[in-house]
Amino acid sequence: MNPTVFIVDDDEAVRSGTADLVEQMGLAVETFGSGEEFLKAYDSARPGCMVLDLQMPGMTGLELQKQLAASGAALPVIIITGHGYVAASVQAMKLGAVDFIEKPFRQHVLCEAITKAISRDRHLRHKSVLRANIRLRFDSLSLREREVMGLLIAGMADKQIAAKLEVSHRAIAFHRLHILEKMGVGSTVALARLMAAVD
Repeated sequence: MNPTVFIVDDDEAVRSGTADLVEQMGLAVETFGSGEEFLKAYDSARPGCMVLDLQMPGMTGLELQKQLAASGAALPVIIITGHGYVAASVQAMKLGAVDFIEKPFRQHVLCEAITKAISRDRHLRHKSVLRANIRLRFDSLSLREREVMGLLIAGMADKQIAAKLEVSHRAIAFHRLHILEKMGVGSTVALARLMAAVD
């Protein structure tokens, strides 16, 4: 699914001008005149980013950001405002905004912010899929295999694990073989890298 840039701004001229710029970048765009309108239409499965006005009548940009965060949506947000208060920008960044741009802005500044936000969204979605895949593999391990895997990742050798768990070296070698097979990797080093990639 191709990324979409969602523009939420109560100023129709700003929405239209920003949408034209996004289309020139070759990206899909959807515009909304309020946070409430956006929330009614948004599907978190759709990739992209949001260009959000901070000060709007009704739901403010920060309130919309808070609602998105509370719902678990990880959509990267670029805050655009003519009211660039330091406190508001700090709060927006804490809520996950990838950038805070004051009006009037240069087009290339917004284009760079959008490119960065879409890249971040792509990375987060890839990581989410990877985590889900690893979780499925991990869930296929027995309790003993999970215990052995934790010790392998901690750097313990088979003999050390066997002594710690009071089982034979052969049993640990057998568990290690099954763990690597179930987790889809060829070595303990690759297993450690796989688990580190989702942290």
